[in-house]
Amino acid sequence: MSNQVFLLSFHELIIMWPVAFILEYFFVDKLAHYFAFKVVTPKDRPFFITLAISFYIICIMCPIMSLIATILFKTPGVQIISVWFMTILFNFPMAFFWQICYI
Repeated sequence: MSNQVFLLSFHELIIMWPVAFILEYFFVDKLAHYFAFKVVTPKDRPFFITLAISFYIICIMCPIMSLIATILFKTPGVQIISVWFMTILFNFPMAFFWQICYI
């Protein structure tokens, strides 16, 4: 671990944050609500509703953002699918626990 790792991550953050914001605001939030209310009802406890929405946000955003990061930062070449899946496998646990524990 070095300072260079943190500097590179801030460089990626400048690019990825606006992309994530636009995706979340215009597309993913509506899809997550749609899928969540197939599992929970408006009469359920607010905690479970929030948990269901958060779960679906993660399930939609993680693959999309991992694909964008793979294309922009990993230069996968012909191995794009395997690199993308590897990126999802690395990102999903962090995204899941970060989002769920944030509730």
